[in-house]
Amino acid sequence: ATSWLLEGESRSKDVVEENFGLDAHIWQPNPQLLAGNELARTTLEDAKISALDFKEKYGHEPSLAVITLGSLERYTHGVRRKSIYSNDENSWFNKTAVGKSNGFIVNEINLPESTSEEDLLSHLYSVRNCDGIQLMWPLPPHINAAKVYNSIPKDRDVDGAHYIGQMELDSNCSPMAAVTPVAVMDLLDDNDIDVENKSVLVVGRSRIVGSPLAHMLRTAGANVFVAHSKTSKQKLEEMVL
Repeated sequence: ATSWLLEGESRSKDVVEENFGLDAHIWQPNPQLLAGNELARTTLEDAKISALDFKEKYGHEPSLAVITLGSLERYTHGVRRKSIYSNDENSWFNKTAVGKSNGFIVNEINLPESTSEEDLLSHLYSVRNCDGIQLMWPLPPHINAAKVYNSIPKDRDVDGAHYIGQMELDSNCSPMAAVTPVAVMDLLDDNDIDVENKSVLVVGRSRIVGSPLAHMLRTAGANVFVAHSKTSKQKLEEMVL
């Protein structure tokens, strides 16, 4: 292949052109996309160490209850995606296996989409013996999201559903932060991206992603604009341009 690339009148046999004369933009990753693979790997290693410390301190492995209503999009074509992107030990599609390989117990509870709000609350109360509770989003429209998320004890709220409310009441407190926004901030920090005095657009205002992320960015000194389902196309274009 190297010989073929170096053939031709425009190439000297003694000099190799940068990138073999090919347009690197065709095959290189988009510089505007941040790869989180290495950060994810080190985060899992830290989680494994934390799980060992927890077991030594409390005498049992940390446990997490994951409750899902209906069939979430993350399970669509899950087998094919799982085989392409990751193995069970670090896959979004198999939280039980991820937990087992990293020293904590995951109890996945999959409920029908038709589950009533009362039954969902009963399940949330029944898993309070777990060290952490994660209620998967989105919820069916007949479920009062604020009510059920508020029923999760603050000390077991691994998704940080209480984060915004607690920070608004007392900015000096240290509530469990929402995990996806924390991952975003860690990724920015890992790539030495300083958002202070920068204009940042956050798409979405959910209580576990958009709203807490906007809060964290403001705390970091960014000028934050939030777009959501009620934002007009004209206003969105103004924000982007």
